Amino acid sequence: MFAVSRTDTGRVRDKNEDAILIDPAGLYIIADGMGGHRAGEVASSVAAQSLRRSLAHAPFDPGALSEAVALANQAVYEAARTHAECRGMGTTITLLWVDSTRASGALIAQIGDSRAYLLRGGRLHRCTRDHSIVDEMLRKKLITPDQARVHPERSVITRAVGISPAVKPDLFEWDRQDGDLWLLCSDGLTDMLDDAAIASILRSRPPEQAADILMSRALDQGGLDNISLLLVSDAEPGGGTAQRGGKEGA
Repeated sequence: MFAVSRTDTGRVRDKNEDAILIDPAGLYIIADGMGGHRAGEVASSVAAQSLRRSLAHAPFDPGALSEAVALANQAVYEAARTHAECRGMGTTITLLWVDSTRASGALIAQIGDSRAYLLRGGRLHRCTRDHSIVDEMLRKKLITPDQARVHPERSVITRAVGISPAVKPDLFEWDRQDGDLWLLCSDGLTDMLDDAAIASILRSRPPEQAADILMSRALDQGGLDNISLLLVSDAEPGGGTAQRGGKEGA
């Protein structure tokens, strides 16, 4: 697997609380931290590293992934409880775990409003569902997608890692096919670019270029939050399409 990542503080924030983790064994994580002082970046880092440790020798199955998320939640929760400067911290988690022993399996874990997408056959699939007030309103058809993009509560999430003693992740199982391109990203990207714009960029550029363009466009649109993205493909590097190319990055 080849991965390309980009992260930026954005045009408004004074620090970057996102974390990106790439493990050659097949683990890819985006975490968007929140909290005062340096607590947000602590939460995202603690969660990502806990997941890496838990999954390093775990069997590839949803149960092991769910248990790893529970341990990450406990680690962030305990750190927030025992360190005054970290009180109230938490983080989103969006995780792609691929089976390095076979070419068919992919698992996704999701908590919060960072997202996972899959570009397959030129079509962009959104693999996750935001845990947010606005997404719940969208599902109930109380607001339109255009209204959601400017809603004053669009960044208010309903589920996060480390806020309470236990949290339940959404788990998704996918097969893998030749030419698949996965995108994990924080809401700093998706608040600035809609799915159609993201799909157009991913279809038309190899991962290295696509990552640069996605970041540039998000910053040009305002960069109102930290922006982090991670593109993952099992194609060989050096190809000329969006499904091929890239390298491992951090």
